[in-house]
Amino acid sequence: MENKQGSENLAGLEQAFFNDGYRIALENIHKEDIDANLGPALQELYSVLDSFINMFLKQAVDVGSPAHCARGCSWCCHQAVFAQAYEIKYLKAWMFENLSAEMLDQIRKKAKEKKARTTKLSQEDRLLHKEACPLLWENACLAYKARPGACRIYLSSDVDSCKYEFHHPEDKSVFPQLFDLTLRAGRRLNEGFGARLSELGYDVKEYALEEGVYGL
Repeated sequence: MENKQGSENLAGLEQAFFNDGYRIALENIHKEDIDANLGPALQELYSVLDSFINMFLKQAVDVGSPAHCARGCSWCCHQAVFAQAYEIKYLKAWMFENLSAEMLDQIRKKAKEKKARTTKLSQEDRLLHKEACPLLWENACLAYKARPGACRIYLSSDVDSCKYEFHHPEDKSVFPQLFDLTLRAGRRLNEGFGARLSELGYDVKEYALEEGVYGL
């Protein structure tokens, strides 16, 4: 009975996040001016997500299971990262406003090189491939404030598990010790947002980050 109740509560929470994502898009984005309002709408979406994550991380500390993620830790920044087209559009707009032309050229070059390598791989090998994100600079993200949802929700309770997965990606018996709730909540929030955009006929296709950044 307890397991069933727990599953029902989790399903309800996921649906609530989906509904919240859908609501944000519904209230802020209209068919006649999607591009004009996409940025502010995504800012609100990310703000909701970040607030939930901050609350969750505080509770994780309180129960003695804190996240091991910190500035300078970039093990997860070497794995395959995928984001929706609208997230990449927002990310690139932020980069043009905040990064120098020289830095943009360097990012574009790294994205081109990574894209050339990863697109030749099978889907399975691509997921196992370890290579620095084009936005990674001295173990920090150059576009941290505008990073996609997938980067925001990837939170680990054991950095050693992240290191092991980095060095042994072929070992499918061991995975990074990620917080499941933030993964589920973030994905459903983004799915709700994307569902409304899809209704408006907007591109919600998913791309590898290096593919989107290459088009700078």
